Amino acid sequence: MDRYNAVQTKAAEVQKSATYTDIGREQTIGRIMEEFKPVVQLYHDRAIAAIDNGLASLSEKWKSSSAGRLSDAGYQIGLGTLLR
Repeated sequence: MDRYNAVQTKAAEVQKSATYTDIGREQTIGRIMEEFKPVVQLYHDRAIAAIDNGLASLSEKWKSSSAGRLSDAGYQIGLGTLLR
């Protein structure tokens, strides 16, 4: 979060500064954001990996608790009794 605040502070300073033209502000803020881009990409990739792993685990859990039990004789008897 400190790095985020540092980038925001730099961008705010450029916005407030009278020494930049509009194009100069845009270019300078673009360069500041480019420095921050690898960090953002890293956190993005980590979030995607965590979501993918969670979905894979959830899918496996659902599979084992539903279709995976169809081969269990006790489960089949209980399911048959329930459906009658």
